[in-house]
Amino acid sequence: AAEDRERAARDREEAARDRKLLMAEIERSHMDERTGAYGRHIGEVLLRHEIERTQGTGGRLALGVVTIEETARAAEGDGSPAREALARDLFFALQAKIRPYDPIVRWDESEFTCAASALTEEEASRSLGDACSGAAERHVGALASVGVAGLREDDTLDSLIERARAAR
Repeated sequence: AAEDRERAARDREEAARDRKLLMAEIERSHMDERTGAYGRHIGEVLLRHEIERTQGTGGRLALGVVTIEETARAAEGDGSPAREALARDLFFALQAKIRPYDPIVRWDESEFTCAASALTEEEASRSLGDACSGAAERHVGALASVGVAGLREDDTLDSLIERARAAR
């Protein structure tokens, strides 16, 4: 009986290690490998959750849409490496300007969407704009624009993104 208990304890420890490794792999599979941002599919879930949470608590939420414009090098034909380097730097700059738990999503090749909780539109616009400026300064000919929309009571993710894009 003692041997069975020891074997069962080892099995539980192995299962816990396997579960931990699998959870890390699942999380990694939902990340954009090139930047570290959330991928679009899981990102949409996280952003919708933030909207529902904020609407339920009556708090503030600003949604930013950051677009990478063509770089001078992209116009010369070397766009992919230059765009990806800018995207990576932009992700890190955005991450430094908002709370660690606010999601940043790689929406597509040239766009990030991020939620900034407890910030007004103006505060989020200033922070995200600073991040864009800082990242673009490190890349010759790079431009990144930002549009921000504050959450309204009747907003959905789609309506919020639409208003943020219109604000660029």
